[in-house]
Amino acid sequence: MAKRKATQKVSDRFAQRTRHMRAKRLKKALRKNKMVTMRVSEIDHKGLKRVAGELGMTVTDYLLKLHQLVEEQPNSQSRGRDAEG
Repeated sequence: MAKRKATQKVSDRFAQRTRHMRAKRLKKALRKNKMVTMRVSEIDHKGLKRVAGELGMTVTDYLLKLHQLVEEQPNSQSRGRDAEG
């Protein structure tokens, strides 16, 4: 239930921020044209694939959604570290 609410919150904010964008601009903003490469252990890789699959997502979409959720937290520890460094 909490996962569904968090996902809905992200979706609502996305809809709010993009509702006045023209279709061409939105398409350009959502285009995936950058690549991030990371090394993970075999166990982590299997875990990422398993959880993403259980949620009906790709690993890329799963990681991006996690990023969005963390980014929306106003007192995120990761933001605190970024601000200090």
